[in-house]
Amino acid sequence: MSREGDSKKQRETLLTLVYIGIRLRDCCSIFNRFEVKETDLTRLKTLAEEYYRANAMSLPSAVNPTIWTIGHVLPVQVFI
Repeated sequence: MSREGDSKKQRETLLTLVYIGIRLRDCCSIFNRFEVKETDLTRLKTLAEEYYRANAMSLPSAVNPTIWTIGHVLPVQVFI
């Protein structure tokens, strides 16, 4: 996805998208399980917050309702 001649901004954007994608993948792997351990719930809360924060701080498109829900509601709903 990257080339040798990419600018610093292009590399930063690519790495940000990779970071966000990994956080979303890890969130999905936890909240789609049938059996979830207490340690997984704690990890899910952290991952969801990191996912939201990375979107809010790094992407020019800002945060949409889906991203906000994953970052704020998902961790709370899972603990209930």
